[in-house]
Amino acid sequence: MDELNDPTYAYRVALVPITINNPRKADEVFEIVDRDSPEAEAIGIVLRDRERPKHLPGQVVNRMHELGFRRFNMHHHTQLWKQLDGKNRGKGFGADIAGTWYWYDTWVAEVEKHCEAAGDRYR
Repeated sequence: MDELNDPTYAYRVALVPITINNPRKADEVFEIVDRDSPEAEAIGIVLRDRERPKHLPGQVVNRMHELGFRRFNMHHHTQLWKQLDGKNRGKGFGADIAGTWYWYDTWVAEVEKHCEAAGDRYR
């Protein structure tokens, strides 16, 4: 069941209704049920709207400060994402939205792991 909650397996589909006279003439037949309906509950599939939390670079640095890595700064953050190719979309660390890069929680965890591995460098 963990796969159902994993955003890696999430995708979006837009279904556009096309009126036909006879369902047997359709290429595919889908029945759309409301996710709160008894039919959806009987199927056992729960669909949720899910928007991944996003963080600006300054928020990532501030989070590291909250965790005790006071010497970690924006320069270190920039060096790290360049070193790890963090803005490579295939790595799933973040997204470019309207020209601004936002980092996902997976990146925040990666930065925290880096800070922990650096020992006292950032404390």
